[in-house]
Amino acid sequence: MTDYQQIVDEIRFALQSEDCELTESLRQAAQDYALACREVNLQLRKVATYLDRGLRSEAIQLAEGPPNLVDVANILNLPEIEQWLDVVAIYDLPKSELLSLGVVEQLNDAMVVDQPLQKLLSKHRRLALIRAPLRMRLAVLRELLLADPETPCWDEDVRTFEKARFNEIQTAAREAQRSGDLAQLRQLQTDLAGTDWLEKPPAKVVNSLRATLADLTKSTARRELDVLAEQLEAAFSELDLAQARKLRAQWNDAKKRAAAPPGDALLQQVAPIIGWVEDEDAREAAEKKYDQLIAQFDRELEGETTVEELDRLAHEVRRLDRELPELLVIRYRNRRDALLLAQSRRHRLQFGSAIAVLLLVVGFVALLVSRQMETAAVGRLAQQIEQLLDKRQYDAARKLLEQRSDISNWDSLSELLTRLETEQQTDRDRSQRLQRELKTASEAHEYRDAISALDRAKLLVSTPEEELALEELRRDWDNRQNKMMATWEKSLREGIQAVTASLVNIDSQLEKSQFDENLNTALNRIAADVARLEAEAQGLRPEFGNQIKLLAARQQELKKLLEGGQLRAKREAELKSRAFVKLDQAEPAAATQQYHDALLAYAEALGEDRTAAQLRQTAGELQFWRAALEWSKTTSGWTEIWPRDAMEVAARTTECNDFLKSCAGAPDAAAVKTYLEQLNALTAREGIAGGATPGLKDKLLRVYSNPLIAKSWCLKTEDGRVFYVAEPMVIPAGKLINFKYYVGYGKDDFDTQKRVKEEDLVSHEATPSPSSKIAEFANGRLNTMPPEQWNEFCRDLAMQILSSEELNAYLKFDLLRRTLEASSEGDVFLREQLAPHLKLLQGAAINPLARWMNPDDPEGKKATSEAAQVLTQFRRLRDLEDAWRTADEARTAFAARLRSPAVMVGWLKPGDEWSCETEWSPEGGQYQLQITFVEPGGSISQWRNVGEVAAGKPQLKSAGQSFLAAGRPVFAIQRPAQSVAGR
Repeated sequence: MTDYQQIVDEIRFALQSEDCELTESLRQAAQDYALACREVNLQLRKVATYLDRGLRSEAIQLAEGPPNLVDVANILNLPEIEQWLDVVAIYDLPKSELLSLGVVEQLNDAMVVDQPLQKLLSKHRRLALIRAPLRMRLAVLRELLLADPETPCWDEDVRTFEKARFNEIQTAAREAQRSGDLAQLRQLQTDLAGTDWLEKPPAKVVNSLRATLADLTKSTARRELDVLAEQLEAAFSELDLAQARKLRAQWNDAKKRAAAPPGDALLQQVAPIIGWVEDEDAREAAEKKYDQLIAQFDRELEGETTVEELDRLAHEVRRLDRELPELLVIRYRNRRDALLLAQSRRHRLQFGSAIAVLLLVVGFVALLVSRQMETAAVGRLAQQIEQLLDKRQYDAARKLLEQRSDISNWDSLSELLTRLETEQQTDRDRSQRLQRELKTASEAHEYRDAISALDRAKLLVSTPEEELALEELRRDWDNRQNKMMATWEKSLREGIQAVTASLVNIDSQLEKSQFDENLNTALNRIAADVARLEAEAQGLRPEFGNQIKLLAARQQELKKLLEGGQLRAKREAELKSRAFVKLDQAEPAAATQQYHDALLAYAEALGEDRTAAQLRQTAGELQFWRAALEWSKTTSGWTEIWPRDAMEVAARTTECNDFLKSCAGAPDAAAVKTYLEQLNALTAREGIAGGATPGLKDKLLRVYSNPLIAKSWCLKTEDGRVFYVAEPMVIPAGKLINFKYYVGYGKDDFDTQKRVKEEDLVSHEATPSPSSKIAEFANGRLNTMPPEQWNEFCRDLAMQILSSEELNAYLKFDLLRRTLEASSEGDVFLREQLAPHLKLLQGAAINPLARWMNPDDPEGKKATSEAAQVLTQFRRLRDLEDAWRTADEARTAFAARLRSPAVMVGWLKPGDEWSCETEWSPEGGQYQLQITFVEPGGSISQWRNVGEVAAGKPQLKSAGQSFLAAGRPVFAIQRPAQSVAGR
């Protein structure tokens, strides 16, 4: 990575010096600074584009790098920029762009706005990764919209999610309707009625949900009415008034929700029971009112009162169709007479004189009204007797009649006497019939016969004493029946408890997926027990029948669950078996197809479970599993990773190309392509026999066989010039000589040097050129080395060229470039390591036609100088030996991976925690667990690590959870031991 601080420090150091001398390091710093500014501005322009489009998070992510654009911009923002621009202009250095600091300010503002949103964004991403319910994700998006209204994407996302939520609500409503989930429908209606929607809920969804809720409410209420009707009848039969009142409240609520019409048969059926409860309520209210009046009456009699108040209370009691207790009547009359007497005395004291005057008048009038008063008294007596007869108080009525000795003189009294005798006779007959019915009930042998007689007797009861006798007899029979029923119910209850315990035990085993065949036998035995209990429950309380019905329903439910569980267990066992594929015993296409079919069969056994939908979706990845096994099957058949002869390379190339055509989306596609590139590189070393393009070896032979490079000698003069001659020479002492020297690469590219004195030469004898020594090494090795030593040879040759101190800088530059190009073309892994070196050499602006070998050629001198500068930069790059070593390690790791095939060993099963279901037993070594993963909408799969084998068992890691999907097969890849790959 570029060291921006070092670049800036170099520039500032130069600016702070007194003369700011132009040095090679300053020139390089200027070039690096201009390049850095251009690269940073390019990234900042992208950031500005994102910010303009409202993509703040994307802009911040891009800016955070690496490298961090804000940090880099701050480093590159020279305080002495004006002074630096003057230096650039003076020395004609590469001019740098002005930094887009405005974008940096926008970016800082965006970071300030984005910081508070990080928690919400993190929550939003986490919910997306775990595929949380749409309702939860929509709530977070609404929070983001409120917190960040200026970002348009939140509004768009909320609207998109709301539309999807409407569809989800519609689907959920249908599911709730099918399952009868009234609470879910109400929750969905509440969600739709919310005020947070940006999009208006579709009328179709709202109306459909409202209609569905109304229908389900009615049908649910109707079912409640059916259950409540049975419970009300049970309470009525047991005369359990408290329970009946409780059920009546539930009945009225359910009736309102069911909107049942008044003439509904079920309402008519329950109406008498409801009436009974209401009558009892009215009776108890009247009794309470009566007790309150009697208590008030008693208080009035004891305290200060008036005749009017006493009469009013007596009237209130009579309005309840009740009589005052006899003792209270006596007290009332005495109290009333006392009050009247007191009033009379007061009146006498006040009107004494007036009474004396009126006595004469009264005496006269008394004779006239005496008869009228007698008639009124008889009328009142007749009225009292008639009331007593209406109440069947015959003895009291006879006593009143016996008070009159002149009954025959009054027609009303005679008629009442006749009525009294008639009704008394009728009552005696009724009493005789009543006694016969009571005797029948007392002597009955069956509870049913006794109750029937008592029901007939109840119609004949007239007095409280008779009613008491009837109730005592009924209570006696009820006690006997209750004891008998208690014995039956105890036996039945024990039977119900035993069956319940058996069902709970089976349910517990089924929850643990223990689908034992013995459970089927146990459920059949329980079905027989339930049938027996149903027969025994006949005639008992309805709740026993209801409990037994629930047991029967639970038995059928567990029966179906057992059958479905056995099928699922069978399908799951088949899936586990099919998930383990031995490469040496199966064909990948057939094996993965069998697993695919087993996966769909298991999904079908799960029914409409969410996992089943995930399994069906996973089944669509069949081609990627097959491709993974196909490549593993292919590589496991290779005895050597790198072929040694051309025919084997060609065959291996064809094999790989065929694989890519048939398995384009394979997770190993990138590795296959890399392998093909390496095969092509191996072919390029020797070249294709009879081909038009020579091999790399031939190219290097041609370079190092050139006469100038391979067979030349040097004559050096004292002034530093070097002449390359074609043959060894010895210059005679004291003579002027002429000789030919190379001015080009060709065998005819010579010029003649005239009149050179022996004393001008460094040595009077020509010495072998430095390149001839390198050429001797290269040609000797190229003609004899085996192909597998190619990389080693290229390394040694490059190092020899680079380390040669006497070699002309231009020639060193040229030979080094050609050698590294051949090295790169001959090995893919070395190509990556040598990319920076070749970029520098190939990108250098040096005249390729410069005649460097001519010491008097100006262009050659310039090219040589420029080449020396490039070589100085080259030495700053990564050491060549380190590049070769890293390439060897990468090649070794790649070869080791090819030697470690991916074996399909199990499948991913969801649950409280993900697990790898497998029949595979790891034997030695360390294994990584991987799956084939395809991005949504993608067509090329990739390997994703999801765990490892620890202590001989597959263990999934939490970091790989996002790549897990139900039913996705798990592949085991053995971690290769460190070894040396063939070169």
